[in-house]
Amino acid sequence: MLDRLYIGLLSDSLTEYSYNAELAGLNYYIAQETEGIMLFVGGYSHKLSLLLERVVSKMKDLCIEQCRFKMVKDEITREYENVLLEAPYQHASYYLSFALSNRKWTYNDLITQVRDIQLEELQAFIPLAISTLHIEALVHGSMEKEAVLGMFSKIQDILTPRPLLPSQWAGSRAVALSDGQHFVYTLPVYDNNEVNSAIAYYSQVCRVTETGLRNRLFLIAQIAEEPCFNQLRTREQLGYIVFSGIKNVHGTLGFRVIIQSEREPVYLENRVLDFLEELKKIIQEMSEADYQAQVDSLIAEKQEKFKNLFEEGYRYWSNIMSAYYEFNESTTDVLELKKITKDSLLAFYNNYIYPTSSMARTISIHLKSQKVPVEEKPSLTAENVYSVLTALNYLDKKDISEDTFRDWVISYAGDAAQFKTELEFSQFLESKKIGTGQVKTILEKIYQGPSGLSQRDHSRLPDKYEVIADLIDFRRRMPLSPAAVSVLNSVYF
Repeated sequence: MLDRLYIGLLSDSLTEYSYNAELAGLNYYIAQETEGIMLFVGGYSHKLSLLLERVVSKMKDLCIEQCRFKMVKDEITREYENVLLEAPYQHASYYLSFALSNRKWTYNDLITQVRDIQLEELQAFIPLAISTLHIEALVHGSMEKEAVLGMFSKIQDILTPRPLLPSQWAGSRAVALSDGQHFVYTLPVYDNNEVNSAIAYYSQVCRVTETGLRNRLFLIAQIAEEPCFNQLRTREQLGYIVFSGIKNVHGTLGFRVIIQSEREPVYLENRVLDFLEELKKIIQEMSEADYQAQVDSLIAEKQEKFKNLFEEGYRYWSNIMSAYYEFNESTTDVLELKKITKDSLLAFYNNYIYPTSSMARTISIHLKSQKVPVEEKPSLTAENVYSVLTALNYLDKKDISEDTFRDWVISYAGDAAQFKTELEFSQFLESKKIGTGQVKTILEKIYQGPSGLSQRDHSRLPDKYEVIADLIDFRRRMPLSPAAVSVLNSVYF
């Protein structure tokens, strides 16, 4: 927290200088990172060294006035307090990161800490913080090697830091889940007027250095993206916020699904599990041509040229910040993707992500609204009706596609593709000779929603789930992943 205040006051002290630098075509920003402080400078190369020296000099000789200290401290406090009012899905995502990281704090803890810090404490911290440093830098653009080395020699002369000992380079590490472990942590939504709940579901898979596994995970994430949105957002209309993808926690990769909805988190958890079972079928039934199209699309994304200097620099800097220094990761990924067969991808999915796999390891964060949810009865849309009729075997998907069925409903009930009354729906079934005498059963299943067609009890969590009572205690007792180690034999500066 002290470094956050330090950065805020440093930026505040350079406000006037920043304006003049901007006029000269230069810019900079200072940011707090998990492992330290990041300083970025950019612009015309012949002036960059002057800007960098000015900022670094101010880092060492920062003078803090009480009034500016109070102002910056209040700004940071308000910033953290505003975070508490963010949407439930953002909190679910944050607490997922908190649960899986050995170095992360809740915003309530940060607010308490920043309020307690006094000016004298910060003034004592600054010289201590910059007295021992490990500095890494990336310079790219139109600068000569000699100029760069000279520039950083001056920085060393200004700061005169002692180097960190190798044993002090311990980076952040991720909580390592074991095969067959399934955890869930529930907390209330902070805003008691918020009607939405949210979940963040995470299936931990591999280390980023495991190229075969990570590329299969990349491919699964790409294949899952569209059907996840279509099923949980478009068809089931769980809420406006539905997305899936890969989450990287300090070099440990996994597949995640985020949902914000007025439905109960336990219900949402079960809908995610049902979707993951359906995703297996999607992969199984995918033609070789469609599978190859997915692979080619991901390869094209990996081989995409940088659009500008900033984008290129961001990629290189990410490789440095990760501490793996895998600058050739795109080339490695493309070679690996070309070797992945559909069968091997399905085997990977069955082992690492399929919900009932003995190797699957998951954690879910549930943000529960303090409002009592109002459940709306599903409407008699073509999509809802078709799902039930095919599930109950009154229609065969091979004979009647969903598009064909939708056309039937439109021609019978209008362009909205929705029956206005149960009577109209009943008459439609009779006209098509579908489910004769079973209208009541069909309606019950439709009104139950997707859970009515599931084998799961959507009012409870699966038996294998372990409820986390205290996240701090959870992090204390869980093993950690290995720290990041360079994948290169040597690094040249």
